[in-house]
Amino acid sequence: MEAISRDRVPEEIRPKKRMRIRFRCRQAMRADNSVNIPEEIIHDILLLLPIKSLLKCTAVCKSWRSLIQSSAFMHTHLSRAIIQSNNQNDDARLLLLQFAHREERKRSYSLHWDRCPSFSEYSKLTDPFIAYNEISGRQEDNNQTTKMGNRNCKVNVLGTCNGLVCLQEGDIATLIWNPSIRKFVVLPPPGVTFMGSTSHAFGYDPRTNDYKVFRTVSYYKPCGLSRAVEIFSLARGFWKRLRNAVVPANFSPGNSTSYDKPDALVNGALHWIQREGDNKFIVSFDLSTELFGKILMPKSALRRRTERWTREVPWLTGDVHFYLWVMKDYGVAESWSKLFTISTQQHVLRPLSFRKSGQVVLAYSSDDKCYELVDPNSKQCDDFRIDGYCPRTSLYCFMDYFVESIVLLDRPDAISY
Repeated sequence: MEAISRDRVPEEIRPKKRMRIRFRCRQAMRADNSVNIPEEIIHDILLLLPIKSLLKCTAVCKSWRSLIQSSAFMHTHLSRAIIQSNNQNDDARLLLLQFAHREERKRSYSLHWDRCPSFSEYSKLTDPFIAYNEISGRQEDNNQTTKMGNRNCKVNVLGTCNGLVCLQEGDIATLIWNPSIRKFVVLPPPGVTFMGSTSHAFGYDPRTNDYKVFRTVSYYKPCGLSRAVEIFSLARGFWKRLRNAVVPANFSPGNSTSYDKPDALVNGALHWIQREGDNKFIVSFDLSTELFGKILMPKSALRRRTERWTREVPWLTGDVHFYLWVMKDYGVAESWSKLFTISTQQHVLRPLSFRKSGQVVLAYSSDDKCYELVDPNSKQCDDFRIDGYCPRTSLYCFMDYFVESIVLLDRPDAISY
């Protein structure tokens, strides 16, 4: 059969669409047959990858590494992770826990999925101080511990936000650690070096995309008690001391090495409950402006002994009552609302954490009852324990929600381990 040339094929049946598609495909193909995918598509695909896979992609080529380590990509990746974590229909919520083994006096860290009642799904984390000790040539002595209340827990968790955890080991070192990418930054020594009672806090400045460590030192002078406050900025890389005129009179943030964490990070500001005689209020510190503020407490809470939670001490009644208050409009004292009351005959040492379901984990000072899970709706109380960690041999030092991120990935001074 004689072949028909393309010129003899009628115009209306010529394969124009196929030829155009083939031509476009050839345009997208390079000489080495590799596909030239637009960068915006690569960007969207990389955002969907787990962090471990994302880290492997940084070794594929220089352009991918540059893209993943760009501030815009890391910010978008973090925002997406926070939205997913805050989604009430999402099971992917993690809790970061620090444990101290009572007998061995060793600490450990782990990430637990909150979807399991007993936290049976978890992954153990490598303690960054092990790597720090190897790098610095320091040998750790497990017998020298920092007391937390009447317990022992050597390293204090100053706080966690956006996938970063701030750890402090006495006056030895302070680390900002990202366990998801196995990197940490060692903070330089503080500017205020004289001895005194210290308190620390850790938070995030959303306006400048900066992470800051708040440090206050209380010390005695011949004229009386004095305080020095300084701020470390991860973006700046150094400590800055605040002017004494900026610090409120009689400011007392508490001891960050105590068993009860005294500060709370809300809306880009740190908060502490303060007392002046019989008057109690909340002092705030804006991490952006680096200025202090004042927030009034509920009037009914002022009649009781107050901590981060309102608590009545069982000196007369034999019962302990915890009240959970929520400020619906930040900074508006009239918007305080009492959600529920918890009553118990045991001495509650502190509320440890919240779960996604709204349940509260309480830590008790009694050896008979170590931890309890309280449902504020049903008022039901159950013993709380975590699989793999016996509450009688392990002390749950710290528990807070954790969002995995790649923050610190672009830091040249971050140490990998």
